[in-house]
Amino acid sequence: MAGVTSRVILSATLVALAVTATAAEATTRREAAEIRLSRYAPEVDVTKLTDTELAVLMNILRSTDTDIEKRFRLRSFVDRYQSGD
Repeated sequence: MAGVTSRVILSATLVALAVTATAAEATTRREAAEIRLSRYAPEVDVTKLTDTELAVLMNILRSTDTDIEKRFRLRSFVDRYQSGD
């Protein structure tokens, strides 16, 4: 019986650690995105973006477009999502 209890406690601990690590990673990812986006579109409030919207913006940043093209694409996307289209 003690073995079962130990496994349950260990499992619960591992789940708690995984959830904490995932939340920390998400925060770090958002902070990194905010820093990168501030260079091209400082008006973007990363906290209001969904994960999908954030992924789209990060893909734009990772593209091989010129800085001018990136700024244009970022602002176009932000204007669209802020207007609800």
